[in-house]
Amino acid sequence: MKLGFIYSGQGAQVAGMGKDFYDNEAQVRAFYDEIDVWTDIKKYSFTSSLEEISQTEITQMVLVAYHIMITDLLREKGIVPSSTIGLSIGEYSSLYAANVLAREDAVRIAVARGRFMGEISGNTAMYAVLKASESEISEVLSIANEGKDAGEAVYIANYNCPGQIVISGAASTCENAVAIFEERGIKAVRLNVSGAFHTPFMKAAAVRLAELFESIDFKEKSIPVFTNLTGKDDEITKEMMVRQVQSPVRFEQAVSNMLDSGIDMIIEIGYNNTIKNLIKRIDRKAKVLSISDYESFSDVVKGVCDGE
Repeated sequence: MKLGFIYSGQGAQVAGMGKDFYDNEAQVRAFYDEIDVWTDIKKYSFTSSLEEISQTEITQMVLVAYHIMITDLLREKGIVPSSTIGLSIGEYSSLYAANVLAREDAVRIAVARGRFMGEISGNTAMYAVLKASESEISEVLSIANEGKDAGEAVYIANYNCPGQIVISGAASTCENAVAIFEERGIKAVRLNVSGAFHTPFMKAAAVRLAELFESIDFKEKSIPVFTNLTGKDDEITKEMMVRQVQSPVRFEQAVSNMLDSGIDMIIEIGYNNTIKNLIKRIDRKAKVLSISDYESFSDVVKGVCDGE
């Protein structure tokens, strides 16, 4: 069976994430106790409120640590991916699964990236635009952006699935765009995030990431990685990952290409079935198993090993 692993992004976090794994697996205790020596990931993961863990500088490192922990547990059970995708910060977990990044480097990047992005101030917003085509959205953004400079504009940030494209940028311009959408009978839902991610607003974070990457080794990938930047199985470069933070996420194309490559089943690693729901809107026939807690992990291991 050819498995595809897909790692969640911000929004798929919960309070206490990973604690049930820690209570049940010695390998997990060793992992979190080891990284606890140099970060507060263990504390934030197990004891923080949802409000606290949802801050960008905390969310990103907690998610990547959680993804890596489950990847290692699955590997111990003989369950490894044939290809992988990561949504936004989840792409670094994907690079770990593909042996591009060492474990410590993936966590180190997540700690820094969350801080870099969280420190960018500005009155920004993100909205999910529903049931509209890319051309319709682009037309509205062109109208809303008229006369605006780059720091006042709104951009497409995520191509999530059919009927869901995320826009992001200056809050006032986003609100103008949303008003135009409403006039055209198009619904837009504001997302609970703290920055204009995957837009030119993240340029300062990109510059700091480029500096960080100078001290990190990116190895050749061992399995296909369908990237955020293009949705294709491209060569992974530091320059690509610098561009990733300020460029639209082409998740729909990545999932379609993964499925077209012959993947039999996708394993979602993350909470709230966020990825599974998107995948089912991309291809309703896709087989998806989700891991969020220790019980679902055990069910997935049994299902894969039994060939279900």
